[in-house]
Amino acid sequence: MAEGEPEMQGKAVEENSPAKAEKSKDELWETYVSLQEELNRAVKEKGPFENERSSLTTSWNTSKQRLEASKARMREKLRVKSRSPGANDAKKLKSESGTWKN
Repeated sequence: MAEGEPEMQGKAVEENSPAKAEKSKDELWETYVSLQEELNRAVKEKGPFENERSSLTTSWNTSKQRLEASKARMREKLRVKSRSPGANDAKKLKSESGTWKN
């Protein structure tokens, strides 16, 4: 071996030799079956998490829509009160920060 050459070079040549690189049909088939089984397990394990995510997303969207509807109703009430003769009363309900006082 020449000076400065890595010792690993011999192993790399061995691993890349035609005898090691070629697998029999049976070995390839076993590898395929093993990978297919692993994929099926992963998909099966993923199912419940997808259902939970879907449920949470639906719940989130429903809550968001309800919040927006409530905000719209409150804005409408404020608009109606500000047009009524007792408009000063409506202004008292809203503080400077924009939140409602009880």
